[in-house]
Amino acid sequence: MFPYYLSLGMSYEEYWMMSPGLKKAYREAEIFRREAYNYDAWLQGLYIHRAVTASLSQAFADKKSKMVTYLEYPIAMTPREKEAEKERNRQRTIRWFMNEGKIDGN
Repeated sequence: MFPYYLSLGMSYEEYWMMSPGLKKAYREAEIFRREAYNYDAWLQGLYIHRAVTASLSQAFADKKSKMVTYLEYPIAMTPREKEAEKERNRQRTIRWFMNEGKIDGN
């Protein structure tokens, strides 16, 4: 088991001299790292899928089909990014209503 904990970044002194609770913390930290890595890989795949879809849509679309475009902004992950996305959507809705009014002549 010692080589496993060394691979997690635990030192010789930590493994042999510290409490067993520290070993559990290293194992749990490794699980979190793997989950984060897996999520990052999934997210990268999502971005690549969107890029390929947008490229193929523009390359093979006929005049009647709607073009798929690449994302304007990164996918919102943090609360600050989510709030900025809400504000962009709010501004987009306001612009849409203002343009609709002009088109209808109101």
